[in-house]
Amino acid sequence: LCDGYIDYKEKINGVMNTDEMNCERWQCDNQYTRCDGIWNCPNGTDEARCFHRVCRGIIGHPCLLRNTTEFICLPLQYSNDGIVHCYGATDELSFCQKQFGEETSFLCLANNIDDHELANQ
Repeated sequence: LCDGYIDYKEKINGVMNTDEMNCERWQCDNQYTRCDGIWNCPNGTDEARCFHRVCRGIIGHPCLLRNTTEFICLPLQYSNDGIVHCYGATDELSFCQKQFGEETSFLCLANNIDDHELANQ
């Protein structure tokens, strides 16, 4: 929803509509998008203040660092900055779409491990 990438398309009355239309009417961080597990804001601020075991009291995103395999709370300034810091590119919202195309981007997400699963290992 209004994140710069088309996730949903539907033809209505002969006109193609997407989740990227009428974005000026929507704030990315609102009561409907906050803490739903999906980044609606480019840097994921709508998900950053949600309860995560790793990020208790810290504004950021759970991240398993690629270079050390340390589980940290990645600060927002490193989220969606064009550099993959976390396994599964969990810090780069558009990485899979750019890498694999719009139609297969779900494959990257399907291979990610839930942060709760990682915290328990």
